[in-house]
Amino acid sequence: MNPEMLESLVIDRALDSVPPAVAELLDEYLAANPEAARRADEVTATLRLARAAVVPSLARPSRPLDRGRIGRAVQARRLASLAPELVRLAACVALGLALGWWAKPAKAPILEAAASRSEQPSQFWSLSSWEADQAGPHHSALLRRAHSRAAADGEPDGNQ
Repeated sequence: MNPEMLESLVIDRALDSVPPAVAELLDEYLAANPEAARRADEVTATLRLARAAVVPSLARPSRPLDRGRIGRAVQARRLASLAPELVRLAACVALGLALGWWAKPAKAPILEAAASRSEQPSQFWSLSSWEADQAGPHHSALLRRAHSRAAADGEPDGNQ
């Protein structure tokens, strides 16, 4: 008998899947061949160890599923993954505020623009601005001075 067939028969006998007549013939062969008997004992010992390692874990009753514990674990994982995102968001906001403060415009040009607006005539459709436009650039300054003197003296300028 070749070693592969012997090993297969020994494994089948250890798992109780060999008919009684074949088991009897195998026992007679092992009694007649001490080397084959030693090999059969090694295979049987290996099968016993494998069964001892596997069977207790299968025989152990399983615990019922604890949905509350799983829910708490999922919630904790979500919060743990949310923390780095919040830190990134806060860093972006802080960086945006810092760049905005650093790049803010100076206040002096705004004050100059307001001052230049107050020097212009207060009425958009005034006679003085129309006369200044009609007179051209040479006479516009003279007309504005004349109108401002008249306004200072209290004379009507015909804008009403």
